[in-house]
Formats: sequence, C-alpha cells, structure tokens
Amino acid sequence: MRGNRTDHGVGTRACVLVVAAALAFVAGCGFGDKPDLPPIYPEDLVVGSSQPGGGALTLFFDFAEQVPLTRSATLGPLVLYSNIDPAFDGALEDDPDVPSYVLAAEIPLTVELVAIDDGASARFGETVLSAPGDTAEFTMGPGGHFHPEWRVVAPEGAVPEPHRVSFRVGDASGRYGSSTIYTLTLVVTDP
Repeated sequence: MRGNRTDHGVGTRACVLVVAAALAFVAGCGFGDKPDLPPIYPEDLVVGSSQPGGGALTLFFDFAEQVPLTRSATLGPLVLYSNIDPAFDGALEDDPDVPSYVLAAEIPLTVELVAIDDGASARFGETVLSAPGDTAEFTMGPGGHFHPEWRVVAPEGAVPEPHRVSFRVGDASGRYGSSTIYTLTLVVTDP
C-alpha cells in the first residue's frame, strides 16, 4: 500500500503549532494588553516636568534605594564620605506614564534643602548645602548632566547611621513650578 500512503506528521505538527500559539495568546504572551511590569528606574535623578512645556518640575528616580558613600578624605579626627552619584540628568523623551516631560529649554534649576541630618551636606559646584533653606543653582535642560557631591562627615572609627537629605527642585526663571519634596538616604559603605 505504498501508493496510498499520506504523511500525517506534517499535519500534526501544524496543528500543534496552532494550538501552542493560541494558548500563548490566551495566556497573555500574544498581542494585546501586557501585564503591568515594575518601572525601570534610572541611575541618575532625571529632571522633567509634570506637563508638556509647563507644570511642576519632577524627578524620576528610585528614592527607596540608598546612596552608597565611600571614604574620600581624612580631616584630622574626621572622615569625609562622599559620592557624586546620583547626578541630575535632563529628560530626553516624554514619558506620560510617569508623568515626565522634556524641559522646553535650559533653565536655571534650583535645589533647596528642606531637611537634612546633622553631619550630611551636598556640594553643588562651590556651594555647600548643609541646613534647611540652603539653596544652590545650576543650568539644566534636555540631555543636561550635573554631578553634585553627596557627603557625610563623621569621627574616625565611627560607623555613621544612614543620613537623609530632603530637597525640592525649582526654576529660578519661573517657567516651571517647584517639585514635591524628595529624600535621598546616604549610607556609608566604607567606614
């Protein structure tokens, strides 16, 4: 009966592929809505605004993450621990899901301390912020990049507790409103 033989293997394989594709589609692996995934946070503080061309300034960053500081200088009986990250970066693209929109132009960005633990400070160029109300200014625009220095000073041999720095960002030109208050937690990793 060689003349009447049919190859059922090809038809069976095609049927299996169709069934597998249908199951994947029903399980959420096909086209259509995808399950919510956690956001991927940037390594730097991404500066944007809450509305296209206006609104309040925003920072996109995982503020639950601690900022590690390492020993950078010894000043007699004191040790300075610091890190230049996270930096400030100007957003390069709009993300309505955050929401964060690209700044319309370069602006004079201000950073104002709202609260800070004793022994902590932040240096922006030549300006050191160490008390509530202290402010610094630098220019930020789309794709801009600026590194402050996050710092903690402690006695030699001590293991400093985490230090918190709370601040808001504003626009000295008045185009954008001030941000909400953000808090970074500074942790010494190299006592």
